[in-house]
Amino acid sequence: MKIMKAIHKSAFLLGALALAACNEEVDNAYSRHNFVVEINSSAQTVILDEDAADETALTVEWTPAAEYGDDYIVTYYYQIEVDGSKSEAVTEYEDTGNFRREYTNADLQDMLVNHFGALTSSYCDVRFTITVSFDGPTLIVPDEATVNVRVKTYGPKQFEADELYLSGTGFETPVQIVASESNPRLFVWTGTLKQGTVYFPVVYGDENNVIVPASGADTEIGETPMEAQVLGADETHGGWKIPADDEYRVTVNLDAKTVTIIPTSSIVEIDKIYLAGTAAPEAEIEVAQTLENASVYAFRGELNAGTLYLPLLYDEKTEMSFVPAEGNDIHDGEASPYMQVATSSVAPNNRYWTIPDAGTYRIVVDLTAKTITFRSAATDLKNTVVSFNKTYTNDGTPTANPYEMEVTQLWMYGTFNNYERDPVNTDYFLGISDTYSLRQSLANPNIYVYKGAVLPRKSGNDGNNGNKPVTGSVNFKVAPWNYNVYCYGSTADAAQKQYSGYTETSLGQSLELVEGQGDNRFAYFIIPEGCNYVEVDIEKKTVVFDNRE
Repeated sequence: MKIMKAIHKSAFLLGALALAACNEEVDNAYSRHNFVVEINSSAQTVILDEDAADETALTVEWTPAAEYGDDYIVTYYYQIEVDGSKSEAVTEYEDTGNFRREYTNADLQDMLVNHFGALTSSYCDVRFTITVSFDGPTLIVPDEATVNVRVKTYGPKQFEADELYLSGTGFETPVQIVASESNPRLFVWTGTLKQGTVYFPVVYGDENNVIVPASGADTEIGETPMEAQVLGADETHGGWKIPADDEYRVTVNLDAKTVTIIPTSSIVEIDKIYLAGTAAPEAEIEVAQTLENASVYAFRGELNAGTLYLPLLYDEKTEMSFVPAEGNDIHDGEASPYMQVATSSVAPNNRYWTIPDAGTYRIVVDLTAKTITFRSAATDLKNTVVSFNKTYTNDGTPTANPYEMEVTQLWMYGTFNNYERDPVNTDYFLGISDTYSLRQSLANPNIYVYKGAVLPRKSGNDGNNGNKPVTGSVNFKVAPWNYNVYCYGSTADAAQKQYSGYTETSLGQSLELVEGQGDNRFAYFIIPEGCNYVEVDIEKKTVVFDNRE
């Protein structure tokens, strides 16, 4: 089939008609009573057949227009459009008297999918229009006729469902799963499944299909979304293997083309975590999410001797709580498993940890590992202590050599902020600001994190490098002093009063730190563009610059 691209539009004809109407008399008698063109198709609905690609699938033909005599030139414009397509219409001129078009299955498939962008194995509404114009001494309104045909393409099936069901040996009777009210592309079901396999029958238009593992074979479930595919209901397929009788949450995501099947006991939905029980000194003490890991929550503070459990706030309710997987021991200094139970069942079943003595405790909850770690003062991680030659008295203490201090905060220093002063802490040295400090992690006192606005990458003169301008340089001080202080710098070669060194970085890259009060103070990192997160581990001597939500 030879198709000429859109070279003339009926809209142009109407525009020309409107313009001409200003200067010519319209023959109203003809325009009202002589519309005679008709266009017809061999079918109103066509299902294309890939196995009969070269056979005729559709015929479109039209009748001749009215005769106005030899003084008029008659032109036929034949046009094909698809509802909802952004592609231009396919348009042909016809001046040979051939008022019939035939399309094979392959012709229509190629035109609809490759030109109009129709989906495979889907319906689309195709509009065929014939417009006849008359060029002669009297202006005559063009004659036009249209026929619509619904065509279904062939090819890979779409990941779509008008109705979706859960079936298989892991389910006693197929059940329909309804779409989420907030997201019609998400189907969610919670209930009991038996050991066996499951898959998802779907009805889409006139098709009966199934959603099955992407491999097509039986597949073990995991706690992350699993890739899926759509096959015809009559095709051989596998399913997802349910390991044991249990309650599960099942999610089918049509946009992501994934299936998730998770035991409800493994699902943790959290807005906040609190401390509760007789060991909690007051109500609603929060176990905070750490900056460095969204799956880790931590608390450090005073607890009473007594009972403790962790209610989970979700959707403004605390219906579930973390409790020991077994027993009541805190296993001081060791990670131990927790489990999730209804908060209402905690007291009746003595589901809590026993805090043996009042005092300061660090609690770390790891949602990924599903463990909780209690650390009393006896087992708690200690702040790192550094020793250096203290020459300043800004902190109200005298100079000393050696001077020892616990590290509890880090400050960025370099040309990245062009040595701006802290607007509040006037005793801070030039270039040092709390705005660009790293806070100590609640989970690990050796980890320090900056998370906030994207860091500036300004230029400034490096006094140790001949006052040459440098863009975006930074290292890390243990006190708000800019010179003679303990520092974590880069591995770049540097020498005091001679030259500075610079290490290029990229987002997400882990780099080595060099600590001390030597030439490392003049060894800098160059902050990568878009960096809003910095994590320094002074125990492992690493730094990561990144962009994180």
